[in-house]
Formats: sequence, structure tokens, C-alpha cells
Amino acid sequence: MSRRTLFLSVLVIPPVLIVSYLRHHYPLLQETSLPRQSQFRAILADPPRGVRYPCVDVFETTVSKSEFTTDDYAREVSYHLWTSFLIKTEAFLFGSKPLPTSPTSITEGTKIANIVVCKSILRPSYLFQFEIPKWLVAPVDYVADRGGPWRMLRGGYQEIVAVEEGEKVHVWYNIVHEYGENDGKIWPWIGNWAHRMYARALLDVAVRKLRNSARQKRL
Repeated sequence: MSRRTLFLSVLVIPPVLIVSYLRHHYPLLQETSLPRQSQFRAILADPPRGVRYPCVDVFETTVSKSEFTTDDYAREVSYHLWTSFLIKTEAFLFGSKPLPTSPTSITEGTKIANIVVCKSILRPSYLFQFEIPKWLVAPVDYVADRGGPWRMLRGGYQEIVAVEEGEKVHVWYNIVHEYGENDGKIWPWIGNWAHRMYARALLDVAVRKLRNSARQKRL
């Protein structure tokens, strides 16, 4: 094996393994897989005027009930998701704050990094609304209005649903992509692919943080 081949392997193989792991553990599910407790059902059934939701992403996993410290499972997962190193990095890059200080700090109206707000809590569902900064959306919409092929999502909703099933807790991480103009234009496939991989990574990190936190409290 040449040095060049070895160098390229070191660069390529780790990301490929990470992508493979995330896709295997958190497959993309259809809208029909939304749990009956999901608040998305009402949102999708009656979108506001001038708003469309062309993409709905559903990811799910199962966590042992012993990994939680309260019976408000969705709140705990939400806390660990919104305080993960990925979100902290995003908040740092965009100069945004604050982040939740504890699970109990997540209540209706709680602002997270100034781009996410806890919109509604109907246990076992925690619904969050997010907004992409206008300075990112405006240039893409400008090109789209003049014949460009793509638009950028303006934001949307994210939801954590966690339902107890025996000694396990079934967790769903659901995302709705929000667009404005009803001209059929959305992100190119690479944008949606990257957004979904990031969502998978967020859920994976949140579950790992949840488990680590439970272990530390048992020590």
C-alpha cells in the first residue's frame, strides 16, 4: 500500500464507518411511523397559510428504563439532546445562547440558543420549533425566485416522544422541514442527506449522554 493510499484511507474510512453506524442504528422511517402521541399529526393536518411541510423525518430507538432518573423520559432526552457537544458547537459558531441548565429548565416557551423554542409539552411529547437564520435563507430564496432549482428550509419542528414499554422506553426523534413558497422547490438531496445525518448524530449523542449521566448518578 502506497503512502498516498494509506493517507486517503485514514481520511475516508472513519467518516464512512460513522455514516454506516448511524444509518444502521437510526434508519429513516416514513411519516406513517409517527407514534399516535405525536403532536406532528395536528401540525401536518392543518399547516398555516403560505407554509408547506414537504419532508417529515422519523427516527426511533429504544433505551432501558434504568437509564432514566425520572419518569419524564422525553424531557430527559430533550435535555441531553439540546446540551450535546454538537449543539454547543453550533451555538458557539452562531454566537447563540442560552442552553438548558437542567432537564427541569425545559418548559413551554424555553428558548434554546435563540434558534429553538419549546413550543408545546403534551407528555409524552416535547415539541420544539426551530428557525434557520434569515441571512442564510434569503440568498437561496433570492436565486430560487429568479429561476434557481432549490430553496432552503426556513425552519420547522423537532419533537421528542418517549413512551414506556415494560422495562424499555421507546424514543422517537421527529423532524418537520418548513418551506414557504409552494413551488415544489426544496433543498438538493445532499442538503437533506446532511440534515438527516446530523439528526441521527444528535439522537445518538443524546442517548449516550443519558446513559453516562445515569451511570454517574449510580456511583
